[in-house]
Amino acid sequence: MDKDNLKRWHKRIRIILIIIPILTFIWLVNKNLVPSGKLSANYNLQELSPYISRLYPAGRVLGVEKDKEGQYYQSIIIDPVYFKVHLPVSFQKARVILKYQTRNAPLLRLGYQIGPEFQYYFKNVIPIRREGEWQVAEVNFNLANAYIKDNKLKFAISSPRLDEIEGE
Repeated sequence: MDKDNLKRWHKRIRIILIIIPILTFIWLVNKNLVPSGKLSANYNLQELSPYISRLYPAGRVLGVEKDKEGQYYQSIIIDPVYFKVHLPVSFQKARVILKYQTRNAPLLRLGYQIGPEFQYYFKNVIPIRREGEWQVAEVNFNLANAYIKDNKLKFAISSPRLDEIEGE
């Protein structure tokens, strides 16, 4: 290899070594600072999400299962159950879309934490459409009074007296 070719290869390698950290920095800024002001996160129970935790506590929610159509689900047998959403920055609004089925559960509510301990603001979950056997609901929240600790906002899913009526 002659000197000119070697110089061109060195120049290309230097450019690549400069571009990689710049692209990594841009990706990290976009992921952690959310310059668009909108964060969309999906959790389908099949794989972990960097933004949405699993449902807990374990005694109130059963393990992840798969139905005959290949949909993953988790049964809630005692209310309430919780999940946390990691927020890299503050947001004024939240829109939560739930895909669910109920058995003997007359009322389903979704809420977010507004104070320490067990202070929540709940809204009734009203389905907006069906997808096969599943109901889909959208619940919108104004997060002005949200209690966010360590960049995590806790949500609760509740169906009062679920265990008493043997619902799921």
